[in-house]
Amino acid sequence: MIKWFQFLLIQFSGTDLGINSEMLKGIDILKENVTFWMENFEDISFTEGGGLPGTDIGFWGGNVYPTDQAMSGPNNVRMYGTWNVTNSNTGKAVSFKHYLVWNFNEDGKVHTVTEYADVGGLLSTFDQ
Repeated sequence: MIKWFQFLLIQFSGTDLGINSEMLKGIDILKENVTFWMENFEDISFTEGGGLPGTDIGFWGGNVYPTDQAMSGPNNVRMYGTWNVTNSNTGKAVSFKHYLVWNFNEDGKVHTVTEYADVGGLLSTFDQ
């Protein structure tokens, strides 16, 4: 469960189905994004590392590429995987790849979130 007090959210760039790709500001934008997903989809599951070749690990801290320059104290976490959802209104199911970067400030609070996802198939779940 997301605890909103853990965020000091300055900027959010999320997957909004291609309607608006600008960097948005404020915790309310993030709440609005999460609310959209919860109100329109059910049977939501996440496969960690889904879509990555040769691994089932989906969470990485800091910079690990190249490995000889890996950071010991990362200020970001990257998440890779595949979401499986069913549209609550049409019953259509879809899977899509998702990549998310959480950046933290010196106090350990999230200050920037950036999402990338292939949501093309997701749009078709709204068609009757």
